Amino acid sequence: MNVIKKYLTLKKVLVFFAVAFLVLFCAANFSTAFMDWQYYKAKYINNKCSGIYIYDKDLYEEAKEYGDKIAILSNGFPIKRETLEVNTQYGRIWILGKNIFYIDDSGNKHTIYQIREYIQRYFRIYLSGDEAAGLRLNARDFHWFQSKNHTFYIEEYNNTLKGICE
Repeated sequence: MNVIKKYLTLKKVLVFFAVAFLVLFCAANFSTAFMDWQYYKAKYINNKCSGIYIYDKDLYEEAKEYGDKIAILSNGFPIKRETLEVNTQYGRIWILGKNIFYIDDSGNKHTIYQIREYIQRYFRIYLSGDEAAGLRLNARDFHWFQSKNHTFYIEEYNNTLKGICE
């Protein structure tokens, strides 16, 4: 009988520690990002490759003056913008940003410049919501790296960084 009491006491202690561990696990916003090699790869790529990629130097200077306004370039074509979202060769590292371009009379798209930033998607367990909406467990998040604002001319980029940044 003594052995059974010790066993039940040990079982209660183990259950208590397991529950305490899970509560702390969720309350501390446990993240796998710092244990993932792709986090460090994304940080390295961001430091080397984030910024502005210029395809046409003359039109870049002109388009930069207009900002986000609707405008006609000196070549007679309107500036167009789209969101850039490209998956890299590493799976969970993505390129996000803007693509600024124009479309000529024959329907060909000509990129003027791109703004590129890098994110890394990872798994994280955390509680979200509030009392009214209810609490729920979420398990996916991303780390957005701050852009380093480098300027790359596409000819130089193709010769030096193309294999590293994509």
